[in-house]
Amino acid sequence: MVVQQYGSSMLAADDLRPEQQKFLEDRARMKQQYETQVEGNYKTEDEVKDKKGIYTTIVGGLIVVAFVAPMVSFFYYTGGK
Repeated sequence: MVVQQYGSSMLAADDLRPEQQKFLEDRARMKQQYETQVEGNYKTEDEVKDKKGIYTTIVGGLIVVAFVAPMVSFFYYTGGK
């Protein structure tokens, strides 16, 4: 393979067939354009500050249930022995 032996810098515009040149031109036109000013979709600190207590209570409650429920079911099935 030519690229492995000599590197890709050996390709010149004169060596390309018209189809290849057209492909490279089309590819250059389709290049992804990125916007420089992008607005994030995260909520600000003020938007979530008032709900922090609610979420903390929900997560804490789920953790308590995760520890207590297996113990209750164990004692229910074994009869406390």
